[in-house]
Amino acid sequence: MNTTQRLGTCALNTSTMRKELEDSFATSKAATSIMLEAQRSAEASLQTRNSIRVRTEALVSKASRGRAKTVDLHRELANCTLDSLEAVKDHDVAMKDVWRGWQATTTGIMRMEWFHQKVLRALDEMEKDVEKEGGQEEENAKDVRSAIDRENKKLLEKLVEVADCTERILREALKELDDHKIAWGYIERELGEATNQARKAIAEVTRVQRMGG
Repeated sequence: MNTTQRLGTCALNTSTMRKELEDSFATSKAATSIMLEAQRSAEASLQTRNSIRVRTEALVSKASRGRAKTVDLHRELANCTLDSLEAVKDHDVAMKDVWRGWQATTTGIMRMEWFHQKVLRALDEMEKDVEKEGGQEEENAKDVRSAIDRENKKLLEKLVEVADCTERILREALKELDDHKIAWGYIERELGEATNQARKAIAEVTRVQRMGG
């Protein structure tokens, strides 16, 4: 392979690698969107679970007044339980998507850096090969390198911008996930307590109504 062919091959290879780098940009961006959407879904499940807690606590008060039919109380409690299970299911799916998006985003950033380094190595190897021949071939190689470097500079600026933005999003996401975990645990405990109280209140209403009957 002569020098001209090597230069052409190098230019083609670096162009291909730049395309792969740009694809990594797109992949990372898409993964970030998936992660953020999943976070919103997880938060929605949290709010749903909290509303179920409020409904269950209200059921305790309703049962304690002793005027509601036990069949209605049992039905309402069953509905709360089913809705709660559905919210947990949705939450589990959302959290899996969050971490799947997290991993894909992180992988995308690493791939961007890897492809960028791969382009630089290819250029260095091309220059070393051509430097041995000197003369016009070396000048041609420098021209090719200069043109490719200009494109790489644009990509590098984009890489840094995307990486910085994505890393900031990931850090914020981690904090939000920690807060979310704490809130979910709190609601889990409160809902469990409310459910137990509701069962006891309904059992007491049932006992009193049977005695009255």
